[in-house]
Amino acid sequence: MISYLEGKVIEKTTESITLNVGGVGYLVHSTPDIIQEAKELENMSVWTFLSVRENALDLYGFKNKEEI
Repeated sequence: MISYLEGKVIEKTTESITLNVGGVGYLVHSTPDIIQEAKELENMSVWTFLSVRENALDLYGFKNKEEI
């Protein structure tokens, strides 16, 4: 399970950010406040929840571990 990520924001959309962590880009669906806080090409850290479904693996990012 992936529970925490720290890396450089390389892309951001209205619903997600992509973090470069050790050369791997993780797409993290996030809350509007995290997306607004994210600045491209700057480091950011998020606590994550990995949602496992039959046809998808989705990461959701949160500011605090308690929000998960």
